[in-house]
Amino acid sequence: MTKKKQVRRWRIWDCFEGPDSLKDAEDAIQILKARGVKAKVWAPLPQHKTSGHTHVVVLATWDEYLELAGLRV
Repeated sequence: MTKKKQVRRWRIWDCFEGPDSLKDAEDAIQILKARGVKAKVWAPLPQHKTSGHTHVVVLATWDEYLELAGLRV
């Protein structure tokens, strides 16, 4: 059986809510970038930009994502 090719995709990393959600998301992105991971704020719909609910996504394969989360070494 052959293994599926590992593809980098944008995957949800964290979610922040509240008045400081954008600042918290930017802080998380800086931490991820310091670890060498590409990350960004993700707002799939226009209303997400003003909802006070901010998602952070990382660009990683599934294996990289699990390793980053500490679920695989």
